[in-house]
Amino acid sequence: MRNPGHFAVLCLLLVTIDLLQYCAGSHWLKTFKTVIMEPGILEGRFIQVSYVDSIQFQGFDSKSETAGMQPRAAWMKQEPPEYWKNETDQALSSSLTGRRTLIYMVTENNNKKNDYHTLQEVFGCNVAHDGSFLGGHYGLTYYGYDYIILNEDLNSWTTEGKVGGKFTPDQKQGSVTDIWRTYLQGKCIERLLRCLDLGKETLLRSDAPRTHVTHKVTPEGNVTLRCWALGFYPSDI
Repeated sequence: MRNPGHFAVLCLLLVTIDLLQYCAGSHWLKTFKTVIMEPGILEGRFIQVSYVDSIQFQGFDSKSETAGMQPRAAWMKQEPPEYWKNETDQALSSSLTGRRTLIYMVTENNNKKNDYHTLQEVFGCNVAHDGSFLGGHYGLTYYGYDYIILNEDLNSWTTEGKVGGKFTPDQKQGSVTDIWRTYLQGKCIERLLRCLDLGKETLLRSDAPRTHVTHKVTPEGNVTLRCWALGFYPSDI
């Protein structure tokens, strides 16, 4: 049986890698939706987290004692109650859809149902400092392997693995493609710009780096210099 701790580490690793993907000199928003099914627990666990520039601004956990989508950044508390109700409703809907999709993949891939299984959906958008659209991303992963990926042109798809191969081009093209492209170029950008406005004191700040240099001479006379730049923001180099 697979160790659930391994899945937690894997999901954290996937989040960390994805948070490092976007180019310097820009702002981005990314959302992670993860479904985890455990032996003997039919409803599973659903976790959704959203980030702007590596800062988490909201999150939902079906196992949390606090119900509903919650602000994870102080500046998000400016959003009205209607916003949080809508985000909670969407998270609950995503939880149901995600569980159904995961059950389908487990069945189609002939995996043991009394084991640990994970499904992760990742999507986001990227804008320049002037707010212009730079790119979007969507991917659906099963056990940490990419199975369905929307290509950079936002008009075609790449699939990997046995499960991904079961999604025919006819199923992936047309309305589904249009829906994701429209979202990434529209509402995703609107939310990103809204977050940049609400959190401008944090997200748009500029902190100069602190520097530290060490000098070491070996018995053979070799000199090693090491330099650190710490505490700067944004983190673009």
